[in-house]
Amino acid sequence: MSQDEQVINKITSLIEDAYNPRETRKIIDEEFPNYDNSKLKALIPLVLAKFDKKKQAALKKMQFFKYFMIGEDKIKKG
Repeated sequence: MSQDEQVINKITSLIEDAYNPRETRKIIDEEFPNYDNSKLKALIPLVLAKFDKKKQAALKKMQFFKYFMIGEDKIKKG
């Protein structure tokens, strides 16, 4: 399994386990430190493809990946 597939599977798993974008990004940064925003952005369509259309729409509506791409450290708290 390629590292891209590992990252895709990890993100998918975290979404299924109801992790929020901040937590998801923190975990990905810890487990896959060489995956920056540009590498992660390229994987988003592949992650979305793992879900049915209803879940894809929900993820887009709540802008999960917008906040995921910003990175845990750049999301304003409060």
